[in-house]
Amino acid sequence: MLRRDEIKPWERQPGETEKAWQAFKLYRDLGEGRTLQEVSRKLSKHQSNVSRWSKKWHWQSRVIAWDMECDRQAQKARLKQINQMRDYHSRLAMLLKQRAYRALQLADEIMTRIETKEATLKDAVRLLEVARALIDTGAKLHALSLGEPTEIEAQAKIPDMVVFKLEQTPPPEPTEEDLKEDDYTGNK
Repeated sequence: MLRRDEIKPWERQPGETEKAWQAFKLYRDLGEGRTLQEVSRKLSKHQSNVSRWSKKWHWQSRVIAWDMECDRQAQKARLKQINQMRDYHSRLAMLLKQRAYRALQLADEIMTRIETKEATLKDAVRLLEVARALIDTGAKLHALSLGEPTEIEAQAKIPDMVVFKLEQTPPPEPTEEDLKEDDYTGNK
């Protein structure tokens, strides 16, 4: 048999009658909007009986303990879900970064083939854009999974000088002129 100090406040207390216990459970389970009047109405009991049980069996302190336990359990479950999500996002981010690395390798291979006319600069640029998108998404997802910011912004101020602001921004999109096959060296 459990010792008195092992019994949780929201559990049936030693000596608590079945009727008082059932009334308490109803009161406890009504949630934040609980009232003795509602218990009295639902059980078709006179309110003086319900009030007497409430005082004798310390319903107020017991439901406070119950509400705190429910909140503790909800927070525990939420933290577990958050940790599982972070782990999943971290693994996904690493996979995206691996795919980006492979796209960079392919782009490098295409650059070699451009010299032999087996591929075009457009092919390489497309792969580099895919790699950039994968790296960006992977890095942001990884940062999110660790609870870190996803944007990089830094400011440096030199006394009596100009304020510099550095922001992470994507490079400008290549123009049609940049993508011409015969113009991959930058020469016209």
